Amino acid sequence: MNLIIIIGVPVILSLLLHIYISSQELIPEAYYTIEELIKSKGYNRTDHYVITEDGYILKAFRIFKSSPIGAPILLMHGLGGNSDCFLININAKAPAFRLVDEGFDVWVLNSRGNTYSRNHTSLEIDSKEFWAWTASDIATYDIPTYIKYIKGITGYNKLAYLGHSQGAALMIAYLALNSDFSKDISVVISIAGNGPKVTPRSYMIKLLLSDCFLNFADWIEMKVIMDTPSYWFAKLIQAFPLGAYYLSRDRYDYTIHNDKPEGMVYYALKFPGGVSINSLRYCKATLEKNSFIQLYDHGPIKNMKLYGNAIPPIADYSKVKSKIAIIGGKHDQVIHPDDTFSLYKSLPKEIVIHYKIYEHDHGTFLLSKNMDYLEDTIKVLSNYL
Repeated sequence: MNLIIIIGVPVILSLLLHIYISSQELIPEAYYTIEELIKSKGYNRTDHYVITEDGYILKAFRIFKSSPIGAPILLMHGLGGNSDCFLININAKAPAFRLVDEGFDVWVLNSRGNTYSRNHTSLEIDSKEFWAWTASDIATYDIPTYIKYIKGITGYNKLAYLGHSQGAALMIAYLALNSDFSKDISVVISIAGNGPKVTPRSYMIKLLLSDCFLNFADWIEMKVIMDTPSYWFAKLIQAFPLGAYYLSRDRYDYTIHNDKPEGMVYYALKFPGGVSINSLRYCKATLEKNSFIQLYDHGPIKNMKLYGNAIPPIADYSKVKSKIAIIGGKHDQVIHPDDTFSLYKSLPKEIVIHYKIYEHDHGTFLLSKNMDYLEDTIKVLSNYL
């Protein structure tokens, strides 16, 4: 009898828990594809594919009302994200749609390996070689490939660029490494982006970049993390919202602007796009330097082939020529305001056209009802496009 109780009670409780989680109803948007979401908001899109020099096939969405108009602006997501982050806000009009309404030709990009850019001309997607890339490759291959393609499609000689987090940091670092590239970029809007110094306070980011986690990832031969979760996982979050809130509030705290709590589940489902473990390792190395950004170190022989030097190039922020608008978050635990200020100090003062710290954290810039920074963003774009 005791054995039946010992075995039976946990089984029954597990079954009831599974039924409770499975019975959760997600908001309708959770089941939309991004194409369906764009259409539901009254916008149109065209899909565009580019192939990088090293063979990665990337996908971008061009978003418009009836037809593309205005000057082009490129939107790039951050670490582990995808283009959805600029489109999924349920608390206010999402940044991509707002920019379309303001008359800009909006291109929402996806970096290599994420949900929409998981393809290659020769490598198998589940191969170790496919996932060998780092954020350094996004800067040196993905972004320039997109810019060349979009210039060709639109006929514009200069483009505007808006990046969130890593998406901003990589563009500015690339401009610091290649000052001639400024001829292609009229203005960069850096949303929660960092410069040569970054000291995250987020416990989740610290965990992902820890030796403990990275060694464990190597041990189980993990190639990618922060991938798109399942609907069951989303229902699990919805079933236990308080726990989910405390686990995520160092990246997105919906209480800052009294956002809809149900948005947390939707964002957790749509926001992640996947990042390679190798890229996390590169980010960790960058944090350890904590005073400069350097391209990925492949070893002396491959470095000579790729960079023309045995030592990877170091970004010199004093050489950036494009105009930069710096937007930081007072409550940001991923890119702390001190790191935003470090970016400001590292750039030539004559190119910084806007610098302000807003009442935001890392995620609220994209997901909150408070989109006040977009007013300043639109003014900057109108003046420099």
